[in-house]
Amino acid sequence: MDCDFTFNINYVSKNNEFELKKAEGFLKIENVDLHSNLYKHSLEKCNGVFKLKDSHAAIDEFTAKIGTSNIILNGVIQNFLGYYLGIEEKLNIIAQVESDNINLNEL
Repeated sequence: MDCDFTFNINYVSKNNEFELKKAEGFLKIENVDLHSNLYKHSLEKCNGVFKLKDSHAAIDEFTAKIGTSNIILNGVIQNFLGYYLGIEEKLNIIAQVESDNINLNEL
């Protein structure tokens, strides 16, 4: 796993608002398995690059296997950082999902 993040967030006390000056970075994963007790199936053989640029996050060529299903995901999560920091931002997700085999019962 390879990652690099830089954050520069200014807090403005007037109206308790955050002002984002700069946020950028990336997280690259290769052949990672993700397990959770919340889901029946794990995400296996995960690969991809997650990028952060200002308040948006991008997902590039994320691939994974879930049970008998395989997925490829590309997209952008707009207002990600504000939402993550609890600044009442609404998420807007623009994504493309591809699969050779998808079993919706496993998701």
